[in-house]
Amino acid sequence: MENIDRRTTLAFILATASAAALSEKAQAHQTADASKDQTIAPGVTVRVYGESESMIPGFKSAKVFDVIMQPGSKTPEASSPMTIAMICQMIEGEMRILREGKDVTVKMNDVWTCKVGTNELGFNDTKAVAVMRISGLTPA
Repeated sequence: MENIDRRTTLAFILATASAAALSEKAQAHQTADASKDQTIAPGVTVRVYGESESMIPGFKSAKVFDVIMQPGSKTPEASSPMTIAMICQMIEGEMRILREGKDVTVKMNDVWTCKVGTNELGFNDTKAVAVMRISGLTPA
């Protein structure tokens, strides 16, 4: 292994501290007013982080929100079929999804998409909280 001089060590420490500061700043922007959370089914909460007009042709707005599912909960049947196009990511835990009649298990960091009209129901069959982050596009 090569010797590491003081300048390299200092640069590494500064880069690490900068990355940590940027990470904390990014997390601060992911906060929402929990008092505005909406319960959509027993044990299922929606937390909206932000919404704005879309510059993407065919879509009038974009929003980012989480679906937080307590153990044993499921999304309501009324949430299917999808009314917006979505990019979804499992950011905590895992859940079982019944999509178009097929069971799929999504685990932490899995990403999937849903188009308008997709039939999908989510189930948290585990003993831990599951959090699905959604970037949604509302059709024009």
